[in-house]
Amino acid sequence: MVRNFLMKNTIIFLLLSSTSVLSLSQTYQFENYGVNEGLPGRFIYTINQDNDGFIWLGTGKGLCYFDGYEYHMTYVSDTLEAIFPVSSCKSSDGLVYFGFNDGTVCYVEDRSLEQISGLAADRVNDIIEYNDSLIFIISQSKGIYVYDPAKPLEVVLVNNPVEENLYCGDFTPDGKIVLGTQNGLVLCRFENDELTVITRAEELDYIQVRAMAPSRNPNTYFIGTEDDGVYSASIVDDIINIQRVGEEDIFTRSRIQSLMADTKGALWISTFGNGLIKVDTDSTTATIKSYDVFDTAKGLPGNDIKTCYEDDWKNIWIGQYGNGVSVLSSEAFKFFTPGELPNKNNIIHVDGYRGYVFAGTAEGYYLFDPESEEIVSYTDLSRSVNMSRISSYYINTDGSIFLGTEDQGVYKRDRLGVTERFFRSGNNLENYISDILDEAGYIWLATRSGVIIINKSSGETRRFTTSEKLPHNNINHLQPDGKGNIIVATESNRLYTINPEDSVKAGETIIPGDLRKFQSFDVDSQDRIWGATLGSGVFYFEDDEVHNLTNGSGLFSNFCYSILCDSKNNIWIGHQRGFSVYDQGRKTIQTYEDIFRTGADCNENAVYETSEGYVIFGTTAGIMVYNPEKDISKLNPPKTNILSVTINDSIMPLEYVYNLPYKP
Repeated sequence: MVRNFLMKNTIIFLLLSSTSVLSLSQTYQFENYGVNEGLPGRFIYTINQDNDGFIWLGTGKGLCYFDGYEYHMTYVSDTLEAIFPVSSCKSSDGLVYFGFNDGTVCYVEDRSLEQISGLAADRVNDIIEYNDSLIFIISQSKGIYVYDPAKPLEVVLVNNPVEENLYCGDFTPDGKIVLGTQNGLVLCRFENDELTVITRAEELDYIQVRAMAPSRNPNTYFIGTEDDGVYSASIVDDIINIQRVGEEDIFTRSRIQSLMADTKGALWISTFGNGLIKVDTDSTTATIKSYDVFDTAKGLPGNDIKTCYEDDWKNIWIGQYGNGVSVLSSEAFKFFTPGELPNKNNIIHVDGYRGYVFAGTAEGYYLFDPESEEIVSYTDLSRSVNMSRISSYYINTDGSIFLGTEDQGVYKRDRLGVTERFFRSGNNLENYISDILDEAGYIWLATRSGVIIINKSSGETRRFTTSEKLPHNNINHLQPDGKGNIIVATESNRLYTINPEDSVKAGETIIPGDLRKFQSFDVDSQDRIWGATLGSGVFYFEDDEVHNLTNGSGLFSNFCYSILCDSKNNIWIGHQRGFSVYDQGRKTIQTYEDIFRTGADCNENAVYETSEGYVIFGTTAGIMVYNPEKDISKLNPPKTNILSVTINDSIMPLEYVYNLPYKP
């Protein structure tokens, strides 16, 4: 996902059941980069982005940038790998500055580094900009240097009135500077190239302040400490007022490494041991409204987070200490694991029911609220179906539920919870129910021995098999076409539909080659019929033409287990260990591999869109939820950076291409 952004641009709650109380765990979609993906080093200290969209990472092996496909090392003169960046700052004029562990400071120009001369600093812990012009370089024990880009040969050493190690700093709206030190927080005045102490925050005496970040209140800052958690500091009339941010241990005892305020005002707290914490705070008081923790339980490779950064496309880059970098491209996708046992997490059916998402398993169903991200209830149906495994569900408009089983036909459960047998055949193949549909006055059953329809008024039963010209008797799915017919998903080389008042009808458009194993169908707003196959990708039928999308077109896999045409004309396709989304407007395919690092497979015909636009996949390991309100992928125009051009099979850098004579 990040690759597409950069180059094309680039609960806790109670689960109710009859036997136990379960907690719902959730996982996010991260893209992780380590040495196997070309990242030079596993230890990440700082992250930034230049005006061309390249992401720069300070690693324990040196400085590199990411072009959307590969990582490229950039060196400072002929320095050794022991010299690496630990801090960075993007100035108002677009230059990105990097401070190194040996006191060197460089800035990026045309993807190369220019070193600032005249420094005698040690480890550069922070770089900040003053008044959109001066660059303040905060070294750990050698004071503060001021660099004026307009006078590149003049670097001024400012006295350090604090006389203790410095770790971070920021400027107040009225031009004062707040410094985080070995022993607390200090407010200073900067005049005539000199710093003088105004006051200290007594509450933080002898506490190492490692990081600072501005809040949405211009006079309030978030303060991160080495071993005493997070505070807020409000500065009014040269007085620093300190208060804790949160009372939970995760806020009071975490070892804070860095703080970052994103463009929406959320605070991201990087910690050693407790992962990355995202906090939504009150804009006036800086108190916590809500928070979320990103750690190994949520999909990150590790819990030691050194830094994080929000890029131009709102992706969150997470620099880890020992586990490379991870990217949270969107919080629109979340994965929920409702049960404690694997069989309780195998979601074979999703639908809407009583204002919630119905998530059915082979033994019962959950009611899930995607807005609050809570499981409302769990209902065990094992005894209701005589301990048979449920293979399919259908939610009726009156609140009753049809339960298709693997060997005992169909049961019907009324809205009061009373369950009775609805259908059973003497033919065992007809007792395996793959799909159920209530349409046009009939109950439709997809079985392993054809299609059975039951007249709701008369109770009359009718069967459609190969004897009635179906191409195969193993039926996977039934889908209304919107014109009074039911599309049958089975092995075929064309569309087959059934009209309850008529017979089986074969479509005129033939798919060349062997029979295709159609697993699922859906119909979009333009009456195009989309079919997912096992092994041949997706076919869509439009008028008298048939078109095919495969992995060669960009699908994640040719084995497609579910398909959904959503309200925005996107086509969602479920696969093993991933899913694809085809944007019909843009004619682009986005793929998602190894859903949230769970190894989950999308289940057959288990995909659903709510009235609010949430898309829900039922998988072998839980529920995948897409929230369109949090989808940032279309908010920003793309940046495209052409690094080289291939001419006659030779790759040429742009510097050479620009000088080639023009040939039409």
